[in-house]
Order: sequence, then structure tokens, then C-alpha cells
Amino acid sequence: MPQSFERIIILAIILLLAACSSSNSSSTPPPLNKLSKTAIFSIAGQHLHLPLVAVSRGGASNAMVLCTPATRFCSIPFDEIAKQATEPRKIVPVKALGITLESYNYYMDTRENLYIPIPELCPKLSQKWAQIACDKGAGGVFARNLRNFILVEEEYLELLQDRIQGYKENLGDIVKRMPLTIKTPTLVCNSSAGKPRYGLCISALKVGNNLVVVWVLGHSDSHKAALEQQAKTIRALVQFGFAEKEDFAALEAVLHNAHD
Repeated sequence: MPQSFERIIILAIILLLAACSSSNSSSTPPPLNKLSKTAIFSIAGQHLHLPLVAVSRGGASNAMVLCTPATRFCSIPFDEIAKQATEPRKIVPVKALGITLESYNYYMDTRENLYIPIPELCPKLSQKWAQIACDKGAGGVFARNLRNFILVEEEYLELLQDRIQGYKENLGDIVKRMPLTIKTPTLVCNSSAGKPRYGLCISALKVGNNLVVVWVLGHSDSHKAALEQQAKTIRALVQFGFAEKEDFAALEAVLHNAHD
């Protein structure tokens, strides 16, 4: 199925669900004040400043710490992160962090199974890149269909238990065997003889000492130029977008080149 057609279908479903939500007064109001807060996460010695809407979905956070025993990841409760985000300079230590770049202007109400439009969230976000992504959607900002990625400390790669469609192993087991470098993203694709350009690919790249970024992409975005553009965008977000003092001009320059 063409990727553009898939996006039309997904958008239509979201809009339909949103329309249903507007007539359901019993749904829980989206926690706008919490979603708009910026938390400081510490991972692999780096401090990353991110709005809670970028690290959560439906009231559940994608900020991971080690469980007890330390054989898997556990998610830090969303409300706990929101509370810590109100404390000046409070650091939230994590071992892995799932970051979403799209659909900030919709809230997934898991209790009612509804998507609620929340365009009023956009001006509440403190970082310019997040405001623009909220207003325009990820497609208007980030190159080559980059919509989400995971930052994880390298020594805990094997704890990424996600199952990607078309793969028999967990995400962490796959990435752990990939030769990771700082300069060039590594790629694995699950193509078959009958459908050589169909399915999903997994890419990984080092973005710092002991810090690895992992993301999933379609075959159409797996060629060298597209892959490098996505890698540059992620590096720029980590360096300029998620910095204590956002350098939007530097980030915008990278994003502009990535779109060209």
C-alpha cells in the first residue's frame, strides 16, 4: 500500500475518532498543564529537556528505568514525571526514553478509546520546535517520515522488548548484533525474495558516549540519502532542540537541509 495512502487512512481514522470524542462528555479532560510541562531527563550523562507530550501517549510515559530485578524496563508513571517537572532543576534519571514527534495536538483517551483534539496545547509548549510540530504536524517539520525514536543506554539494549512486525526477535536482540558507530547509521531490513522492497527496517546509531538511538522506518526511506537525513535530524534534536537553551536557528538549519 502506498505510504501516502496509508497516512490518509490513519488521518481519517483519527479525525473520525476525534469527532466521536467531541460528543462524549464523560471522557476525561486532557491534562494540558501536565502535557505542556518540560522535564529534564538524564541519560548516559546527557541532560535532555523535553515536553511531556513528546515522551508519553495516553497518559503513560515512555521514560524507562530498570525494574527490580533489573531484567526489564519499567515505565516511570506520567504523573510522577509531571510532578518532578514542577520542581526547579529537578533531574529525572532514565535508562531509555521513547520520543514521539507527531500528533501533539491529539490526546489519546485510553479509558474511552478516543482521540481528543487539543490544538490549545501548542502555544503552551515552551520549545519552538515542539510548538511548530504541534501546529503543522511532524510531516511539516521533520524529514523523511521520521516520527519517533528511542534513546537507550548502550549497555541496556537487550532490554528493548518491542516486537517489530516481520521480525522474530525482540528489538533489543536485533540492535545488539548491529555494528554501531557514531558516523554512520546501521540498517537491518526484513525483505523477502517475493517482496524485496516491502516491510520495515531498523536503524541504530551512536549519538554520544554509551547513548544509542534506535528507530524503525519503511523500505522507501531506507536508502542512504534518506537514512542520513533522518540521522542528522535526530542528532540536531538531541544537540540543539533538547538542550537547556534551545538553539532553534541551528536546528532549523539542519531541518531545512534535511528537507532539500
